Amino acid sequence: MMAFIVSTPEKLRYIRLLVPKDLSSKTLNVLQDLGVMHVETSGELSEEDREKLRSYAEKVRVFSNLVDAVENYYRFTVVDLKREVSLEDLDKILEELHVKLSKVRQEVENLINNKKKLADEVSECQKQIRVLEVIRRVVGDNLRVSELSFTGEALFSMVALGKSQDMEQLITSIPRDVVIKWGLIEDEMVVFVVGVSSALKEVQELLSKAKADIIKFPQQEVLIPDYLNYLSKHVEELRTTLARTDQELERVLEDNVELLALAKVINDLVKSRLDLLLSAASGEYLLAVEGWVPEEFIKTVESRLSSEIGAYLIVNVSTDKKPPSKLKNPRILKPFELLTRFYGLPSPGEWDPTPILTYSFLVFFGLMMADAVYGLIIFLLVKYVLDRSGFIDNPYSPGYLTLKKMLLVLSLSATVF
Repeated sequence: MMAFIVSTPEKLRYIRLLVPKDLSSKTLNVLQDLGVMHVETSGELSEEDREKLRSYAEKVRVFSNLVDAVENYYRFTVVDLKREVSLEDLDKILEELHVKLSKVRQEVENLINNKKKLADEVSECQKQIRVLEVIRRVVGDNLRVSELSFTGEALFSMVALGKSQDMEQLITSIPRDVVIKWGLIEDEMVVFVVGVSSALKEVQELLSKAKADIIKFPQQEVLIPDYLNYLSKHVEELRTTLARTDQELERVLEDNVELLALAKVINDLVKSRLDLLLSAASGEYLLAVEGWVPEEFIKTVESRLSSEIGAYLIVNVSTDKKPPSKLKNPRILKPFELLTRFYGLPSPGEWDPTPILTYSFLVFFGLMMADAVYGLIIFLLVKYVLDRSGFIDNPYSPGYLTLKKMLLVLSLSATVF
């Protein structure tokens, strides 16, 4: 409503398109048809253009790697896409998908890491259970867990697990002031070593040569049978948590199947477009086309370019060029923009006097003529005679059609007043 009283020129955005040479003429026609102002080709690409192209190529590469990484989480190939893809905002869709897929990847990786930690903890607990079962057989149930891994000023104790063939050398080489108890688990040997602290370093070297793992137990004052019961319950709890984590992982993957399918389609489209641009750039067949586009028509421009050109890239570049003025008025006031152009176009950001000039001129013209007959004569002359008078070289030119509309409105003003 304010546009009928006060208006300002269109806000214009400077754009530069990178297109193959064989599509440059078609691109110019599309841009001119859409009302893009001061459209021109800038010849060979500048270093800034090439840097933008390299940056876009890197962006596509990162997105492609992200798509492949997420797809690798699935145990099946994702191919189904249950909705159509609009090419109007291809780059915008690419950015949105990159953000969403990055979140999916992070969530999946967190769940996978949690699964691994849980699985490792289950494995460690099961190893402790196997080892403690052997310890019970060789030393009984009266030992406390804290006594299995102890280092003091006088004595030390430790439990180790290794391959039987590697551990035999340890048993025969053990120092005299060290006591060792051992038992077998299939092809592995468990040893429980107790000795004076002065022999600790020698025992550690022997265990290292035998490639044995030293089993660390918590310093808890509980008997081995009680700790075994705790470990068994803890393993069940871990398995339950592991199952829930696995279910959550499956849910996340299932919920994002369609997102990944869309990302694969977009990835193929942008890679295809990029390949054409890079191929043209490598052979010096890539041109820059630039011009000024009304901000509200940016999406329309991208839509037409996507459907009719395909291989293009919009690069955001800075310019010191002064933007042209494109008036923005309601349709009924458009013919009277001729008056504004006669006096001079306002700069971007300044007020457009077209509405005030329109109303003033209508009133002035109506008061000057103030005759319904004159108004009717003007209307008939403009409507049916002027085109055939021979005074008009091109009755279809935009300027003449605008003048004709203004005269018709003025004839109505003369009739009313």
